[in-house]
Amino acid sequence: MKQFDSPTDVLPYFSALSYDALMKARHENHALVPAQRGIYFWFLREEGFEKLSQKLQVILRPPQHTIKIGDASLVYYGHLGTNANLRSVQRADNLKYYFQSEIPHKPLEYSLECYSYLSCFRKTISGLLCDDILAEQETVKSFFHDYLLIYYMAYDAITEEEGVEARKAAKSDFRHINRAIYALGSSSIGILHHAVKDALVYDDSGPEVRFIVENRRYFAEGMTLIKIRQKYQLDEEAGSDLIEPRFFFEGRKSLMSF
Repeated sequence: MKQFDSPTDVLPYFSALSYDALMKARHENHALVPAQRGIYFWFLREEGFEKLSQKLQVILRPPQHTIKIGDASLVYYGHLGTNANLRSVQRADNLKYYFQSEIPHKPLEYSLECYSYLSCFRKTISGLLCDDILAEQETVKSFFHDYLLIYYMAYDAITEEEGVEARKAAKSDFRHINRAIYALGSSSIGILHHAVKDALVYDDSGPEVRFIVENRRYFAEGMTLIKIRQKYQLDEEAGSDLIEPRFFFEGRKSLMSF
């Protein structure tokens, strides 16, 4: 269950990981996402950086600041089911929303309800590709299908006691992963660590890096909600609670400042 004893174990683990271990973010791969708590990793293929630069220049600087498998660079990672009881394992299904432009049991319609299903990660990708997040989800879906891959590290647990141990193991590994990736970024000397104007620098050493990309996502979210309010004749505050906050998260969970 536990993968790492220290941050020094992280890079060798991923170096030994084959490219085939990464799942393509496609509808047919939903069933392959484990239904256990665990840590997920999003990798972006090199060609995706150029495609993601239609609204805001996204650059890779420098490539040694992250984990790379084949032509895919780690751009985002997080954990599921580590902060609650065993029933939270069911929330791993949320990861499947990333794969598609259809919500389980119903199409992704142009409404506040369907908008609320989109993750911060998907909203950010959407904001970098288009101005109206919901209206252009087919474009976003195509981008996910063509350029994003996922790796999921599952932590099995059946009983409540095993669930406690699984949460501890996942939290411990997540800390080791954070530290290992942070060490990649801080080990270089003389490298520019800050965003240039209107561009997203790959590492997130400076809070202005995240602020730039979050402004882009915030703009797209605002445009989307304005149109939803107009369509359904909602008040000016409708959906405001669904807008992701703009601030610099601690823990360096996001490598592309998503």
